[in-house]
Amino acid sequence: MPITLSNGSFYRFDRAKKGDEIGSSVSRNNALALLLRKKDIYTPRQSDAKALAKDVQKGKADWEGAHKAGYYAHFHPAGNHKEYGHIYYGPPGLRQGEKRV
Repeated sequence: MPITLSNGSFYRFDRAKKGDEIGSSVSRNNALALLLRKKDIYTPRQSDAKALAKDVQKGKADWEGAHKAGYYAHFHPAGNHKEYGHIYYGPPGLRQGEKRV
């Protein structure tokens, strides 16, 4: 059964589960903790994704559009691709191939 997504909420995200990436809801504090452990998060709104990215590590949040069709746009906290998870948002395929830092 599909989950109902709520604006302002955060969810576990598993890139290995194509088509079923979005998992159970987590609190904002748990989302921060998961990102620090290199786990990915999903939230429906871009503004929530960007704010969360800036709270993981103070600084600029690097943004990337969907890498290809069926993928999600996302933020990298402080541009750090190695130490933190991704924060995905919106529908799959959003602004495919674009990048802004």
